[in-house]
Amino acid sequence: MKEPSNVENFITILSGEDDAHNLSFTEEERQIAQEFFQYNNYYNFSIFPKLLPCQGDKYSYTDALRIYQIDEFLRREIHYFTSRIEKWIKTSVAYHLSHIYESTEYAKAECYLDPALYNSHKTYLETMESFAEALHKSKEPFIEHHFKQRNGCIPIWVLVEELTFGQLDTFLSVLNTDYRNEWSDRVFGRENRKFVLSWISVSRYLRNISAHHSRFYGKKYIVLPRLKKEDMKQYGVTNEDKNTLFVALLVLKSLLSFHSLQVQSEWNLFMDNLEEIFNGNTEIINYPLNGLRENWKNALVIAIDPTNKD
Repeated sequence: MKEPSNVENFITILSGEDDAHNLSFTEEERQIAQEFFQYNNYYNFSIFPKLLPCQGDKYSYTDALRIYQIDEFLRREIHYFTSRIEKWIKTSVAYHLSHIYESTEYAKAECYLDPALYNSHKTYLETMESFAEALHKSKEPFIEHHFKQRNGCIPIWVLVEELTFGQLDTFLSVLNTDYRNEWSDRVFGRENRKFVLSWISVSRYLRNISAHHSRFYGKKYIVLPRLKKEDMKQYGVTNEDKNTLFVALLVLKSLLSFHSLQVQSEWNLFMDNLEEIFNGNTEIINYPLNGLRENWKNALVIAIDPTNKD
């Protein structure tokens, strides 16, 4: 077990030749680093010098810090867009399932209670247990109101607000195929039916990465999406590329292409800003490590349809 270290030793390690750390420090950079490591974990930062393009070159502390800051920018933006996706999926699931449901066994508002909505009795029981736990743990006044004033009847549009993104993802995965396909077709179009669940799972995974302040830049992602063959061919993506930042962003773009014009415009602004950041730091950006090719921005910008008024 290693012994605890101090800020001066952190700087010594970063400026050494060992373990791929080889950063130069001016006196000003030493002062900046001394303050930085009082508020930021060295262990979290130590990977970033290793993500610079050519390990044989001599980079400065400022170069590594800039990559760290680019990662923070990615985290903020991805957290924002995955949050919008989570809210939208919850809204669409509650709205469409309650309208699709036609059985007389349960009210439309409580369609999620019907075992026929699920792909097996086992998943129905597991889902009911998960939902009950979420509701009983809730501190929200509107949940208490429904328990006390509505005889414990919780409409699906109230329920979804208490579910985590993971619970929502699981709920979609265990729905009866007919119900899930009907929802997916209404929101994303029939042609995307085979891909939507994996896209949502990737979005949930990215949301969790951002929530835990983990790294996006240069990461090898472990939740991999299904992609359309034509998109893979057009953008030069192989199966080995599916664990890269580029593909993660491509998945978010694919989902957000069905969101509102406002959110699509915000996404394209994110791409403009990311391009500006990369262009201003070309010497330190490791494009291959992130799966980024020459046409990366064209692949990630949403072609906004001005006739779409949603």
